Amino acid sequence: MTLPSTVSGALRWAAVWMLLTAVLAAFCRDVWEAPPYEDQGLGVFLEAEFLAESGFDYGKLRHEEPHFNEGRGVRSYMISLAPTLLALLMRSTEDPRTVFFATHWLEFACSAAVLTLMLAALHPLLGGWGAFLSTAAAATLPLFVVQTEMLGLDAPTTVFLYLAGWCTWRFRFGCAAVASTIAFLIKPTGMLGTLTTLCFAALLVLAGPGVGPAVRRAALQGAAWNLAALALQESIFLWGDPLPELRADVQFPWILRLPGALAAYPEVGVLLVAAAVGSIDRKSTRLN
Repeated sequence: MTLPSTVSGALRWAAVWMLLTAVLAAFCRDVWEAPPYEDQGLGVFLEAEFLAESGFDYGKLRHEEPHFNEGRGVRSYMISLAPTLLALLMRSTEDPRTVFFATHWLEFACSAAVLTLMLAALHPLLGGWGAFLSTAAAATLPLFVVQTEMLGLDAPTTVFLYLAGWCTWRFRFGCAAVASTIAFLIKPTGMLGTLTTLCFAALLVLAGPGVGPAVRRAALQGAAWNLAALALQESIFLWGDPLPELRADVQFPWILRLPGALAAYPEVGVLLVAAAVGSIDRKSTRLN
């Protein structure tokens, strides 16, 4: 009996993901039980330890504990799901090495998922070898290697941002809003994914006659979904009582920091331009 192509394709990509997870874990074997870096240890891990010891007293965390940047308190990411999940893991074992081991393997799996999604996205554009070489080059970037080895939030956030981009590319704007909201609930910078999808959908709505009515209608609905998601994320972010310097950024605190990021990392701007040109070329064959 032959599996349907969609199921067999999903199984193939799942196998690629498991293989990449094993490869990354093998290359990073020396950090399997390594503790987190200082930033994570005094941030997410300290908040998770507080939740585990206090029986998940979110009220005390929200109203009595200062942010770890304000006198080294235990509150770091009040709106993130990561400390809660980490606290559940801490309560299941008394051995910190087990916690570090499990968390590292989660990081390996998330980084492998990023590479798998990259392969899947590039394969129809560059072919097998082109997608493989491009993904292999990305996997050797120092920033990617560090994010794979450290116990941070960026790798799992990136997975859902990639999924949001994948859904946006296929006009599944509602699914993109869900994916970017999950990214936001891991780390607030996931809000940028929702904004990106919103802008893309709005551009389609405002585009000329080359955009068909079905695409325009889908984009209009997508813009509404992502605008609602963005409003929800912003309200949650402000409820989370961020640091005063972030609270002072009027409406979109993370978005307003993008120009500074582009100035510090100009290669990000080059990648954005390249992605935009590639998207326009790809979409021009699908919008007429």
